[in-house]
Amino acid sequence: MRAVPSTLVSIALVACSGGGNGTARRVADNSPAYRIESFGLDLDGDNRTDSLQLEVLTHPTDPGTITKVRVRLATGASDSVVGNWDPARDDYAAYDNAVPTRDAFVHEYPRAGTLIFLFGEDVGCCLQSLDIVRVMDGHLQRYYHRDEFALLQFLPPLGDDPAFLIGIPGRSEGTRTTDTLKGSTYTPTHVVRLDTSAQLDTARSIKWTRSRLGGFAGLEPRNDIEVVEQNYLWDPIRKTRIP
Repeated sequence: MRAVPSTLVSIALVACSGGGNGTARRVADNSPAYRIESFGLDLDGDNRTDSLQLEVLTHPTDPGTITKVRVRLATGASDSVVGNWDPARDDYAAYDNAVPTRDAFVHEYPRAGTLIFLFGEDVGCCLQSLDIVRVMDGHLQRYYHRDEFALLQFLPPLGDDPAFLIGIPGRSEGTRTTDTLKGSTYTPTHVVRLDTSAQLDTARSIKWTRSRLGGFAGLEPRNDIEVVEQNYLWDPIRKTRIP
């Protein structure tokens, strides 16, 4: 699945207003201007070219430059979702994107079908959120959401297993356990099965967290547990290590 080159169309939004003398006059409109990124590719596996369109602000002043995602299938079906997303950070650059843009990541998976990854507002203080929508039966279905998510890697399908999405569900904050030991707050690793539905794989998440951090203290980030730079977990209240 590979998109044909995109077509960019600028849309200028200008309003007209009636003047005091009964004649019309053009006035500046505060409505934003958009461009449409349009890609032709097979989104539903029927070997026909469908259309994926992204509505993008041309002169953004705030985060959230991508405001609408629309699909039009060769069957005639169409659907759209609206939100506020930004281009992906470079985490996804190493993977095979079906569309030549950083504004979305599109890939077809054996069990999940075609997934469209959209990345939340890039505000600097936090990780971008992650929204994944799936093209299914002519519609865009909500497939997965996480308020913060940083990609570590994708694992391709192997044997009976589907593909896996591996990442970190939050940003760690720096800590100092002692005068000599530095650390950070606890953020586990999430391993998500890209199956007919997105499923957090608990066993694999525990294994990946132990490998990355040296211990496991739950599937959600915690500020009361520290990850010491020597690669183990530390409970600063009880002053004990966590295996």
